[in-house]
Amino acid sequence: MIQKSYDSMQFNAYDVTQTIQHHTYDVRELVFQENALSGFKRLDVIVFLLSIENHYTLNDFGFALFRKMRDAQESEVRENMTNCLSDFVQFCKNSDKIIELDQGLHILNGLHKIAWALYSCNYIIPCKVLPVVNNVLYDTEWFIQHCFSQLEIQRIHERLHMLLDEIRIPFVCVLWAPASNFFDEIIEHLGQLSDVEEYDDYTYGPAAYAQMVRYIYAVDDIAKWKIEKKIQHMFPNEQKKITMRKVIISLPCPNYRRKRSNGNLISMRVEEIKRLIRDYFKDRIEDYFYDNIIHMGDNFWQNSYIAELFGIPRRLIPSIFERIEHHVISISVNSSSVSSMYYPEEWLLGSEVRIVCNPDSLQLVMDIIKKELLSLKPTRSYLREERGVDSSIKVCLEMDGILIYAFVVSGKGNLDKTSRPIHRSSLPKASMVNRFE
Repeated sequence: MIQKSYDSMQFNAYDVTQTIQHHTYDVRELVFQENALSGFKRLDVIVFLLSIENHYTLNDFGFALFRKMRDAQESEVRENMTNCLSDFVQFCKNSDKIIELDQGLHILNGLHKIAWALYSCNYIIPCKVLPVVNNVLYDTEWFIQHCFSQLEIQRIHERLHMLLDEIRIPFVCVLWAPASNFFDEIIEHLGQLSDVEEYDDYTYGPAAYAQMVRYIYAVDDIAKWKIEKKIQHMFPNEQKKITMRKVIISLPCPNYRRKRSNGNLISMRVEEIKRLIRDYFKDRIEDYFYDNIIHMGDNFWQNSYIAELFGIPRRLIPSIFERIEHHVISISVNSSSVSSMYYPEEWLLGSEVRIVCNPDSLQLVMDIIKKELLSLKPTRSYLREERGVDSSIKVCLEMDGILIYAFVVSGKGNLDKTSRPIHRSSLPKASMVNRFE
């Protein structure tokens, strides 16, 4: 889990008098950190990657580009590389050197580790942030000045564009309900500040909406009281149906900084976009509270989490009920699991469902539940299974250690006192749930 791999250290992102800091970062973000409006600054990373791919017969020119680049470099910046391609790849694969970054999170040393991480898709790697500022530049002009041909430069650029497309994770904006009258106008403004790829509206009852807000902020380090304060200002006129809009945007130059409190990456471009949207719309929002207009993920980790959170089917639990209804005696849920207004149609994230069935059907019911959950093909979420002393089986759908849904299947008829039974005749049907999607 990425979040737990970061060190919790206090430091100033721009104070070059600081000592060396050790962190774990996503190499994809380090690549995008080198992408600027003026062009990509570290094309030598692409040459290293092409060399590795040359070894695995994905091209027949990568290592020749590497040797030409190495010969053109000044001796003091050359990495100690062999002339043998297979030895070069083994060095990239097995080196125990740690990637070194400067205060601005730009690459100093460790290109071979970065290239291997990109090739192997093992993106989370340990890094060392040094108290220096990096002026190293391997842009297109460097390759032109060192007599690389037009074809060679074209090949490097083609692989660069392929790589950026392969490793990018779109940024997710969430427009909150108080700004619903201005959703389309905000989209227009976002289109001037970024590339808007798509957007969708999600409508909830108050309880489910509030829970979704909590889950979106679960990967942020914002204080819980602030989240609850935001929620209090998100339900104008006691609305029974509340809408948020998810907007997917592309930021080719996110421009990261390190967060002072924990070293996590924050896109300064994201900060700028949020500030511009807030400043423009806040005086037009009734009962404005900082910030109940827009939220965006700070980095790849947060954005992939939010995207997958929205990707969980709204009727996941009802569809599971439909699959198991002929095998169960009763189903109960914690009283806090559903919205009382829309019960049993609206299920809150974090719900725990307790299912009682005949002992002979216990494994069958559990297999159906797990199959349905695995059909989501999650990339960040996973299943965790526990067995109770009463022979019950509990399976949890979790995302980065955060509970999404839990199912407890028992062959005995003991219901928790805080649970309410759902009889087979009242199981939620597709027609009851679809209008909330």
